Amino acid sequence: MTRKCLALAFLSVYLLNLGCSSVREVPVKDALSPGSKVYSAVLLSGEVVEFDNHGGVVNAYRGTIDGKSPLGKDLSIKLDDVKTVRMDKTDTTKTFMWTLIGLGCAVAVGTLILSLAWDGF
Repeated sequence: MTRKCLALAFLSVYLLNLGCSSVREVPVKDALSPGSKVYSAVLLSGEVVEFDNHGGVVNAYRGTIDGKSPLGKDLSIKLDDVKTVRMDKTDTTKTFMWTLIGLGCAVAVGTLILSLAWDGF
């Protein structure tokens, strides 16, 4: 019984983490909507450019992705020089906290049900 509960808990955490941590790489032409957030870009030369937690913003008028590096330096990359971009930010802290809250609620409900069933016998 304990192994089944542990396996179910592990599977639940794993599936929840898969659903909350999606990252997708898209061609730059698909990411040209003005105001889109970009968290990293792979240039045609193969160099990877990372933006800070706020991400870079696609500026369609200038044809650039503008933002700041993780060290605070201003960055402006021409869209013609970009091969792919990473658009979604993975927030593992939030995923972990919601997982703990969900598991805590499940344990509380299970304990309540078992205590009510135990009192009935």
